[in-house]
Amino acid sequence: MTGHKPELLEALLITTNPYDYPFISQGEITVKSIDDVEEFIATDTAIDILGFTADEKINIYKLTGAVMHHGNMKFKQKQREEQAEPDGTEVADKIAYLLGLNSADMLKALCYPRVKVGNEFVTKGQTVPQTYSGLFCVTVNPYKWLPVYDAVVVAGYRGKKRIEAPPHIFSISDNAYQFMLTGMTLSDNFN
Repeated sequence: MTGHKPELLEALLITTNPYDYPFISQGEITVKSIDDVEEFIATDTAIDILGFTADEKINIYKLTGAVMHHGNMKFKQKQREEQAEPDGTEVADKIAYLLGLNSADMLKALCYPRVKVGNEFVTKGQTVPQTYSGLFCVTVNPYKWLPVYDAVVVAGYRGKKRIEAPPHIFSISDNAYQFMLTGMTLSDNFN
C-alpha cells in the first residue's frame, strides 16, 4: 500500500489509503519508527531470498489483497426473511478475481453453506450475522479449518470482555458476532 510498486496496487485492485480497508485500519496506521517503503522492500526481498517463484510471490500478494477486500463485503437481510444475501457483488468480484474463484459460487457458499447432516450434505441458509462470521473465519484462515474452537476454549472465552482473557481468535470472532447482534461497539465492551 506504500505506492512503491504501482503495478502491484493495480494487480491487487487496491488503493494506497488504508482507511479503504477496515480489516487493516483498526489500530495505529502510521508508526514514526517504521518506514513502510523500507519494510515493503525488505519483505519483497525476503520472499525472493526464500526461493519463491514469481507466480508464488504474486499469489502471496493476491491473498493479502483479497484479505484486505474481505472487510468491505456487505450483506443484507432478504425482505420478509431472516436469510442473508449479498448487498452488491463488486467486492466479491475483486476477491474472486484475486483468488481465482467464481464470485457467485463464493457468495453462495457464504450465504448458503453446505453442511453435513448424518451422511448427507444439505444447504443451510444463513442469517446476516452468521454470514459475517463465516466471512471472518474464511478471512482469518482461508485454507484450513482451525482446531481452536474445542469446548474448553469456547467455555474459557465465551462472554468474557477483552481484558478478562488473553487474545484468542475465538474471543475476537465471538465478540464481533455479539457486537453485530447487539449493535454494541468495541468501546462499550470496556465499560
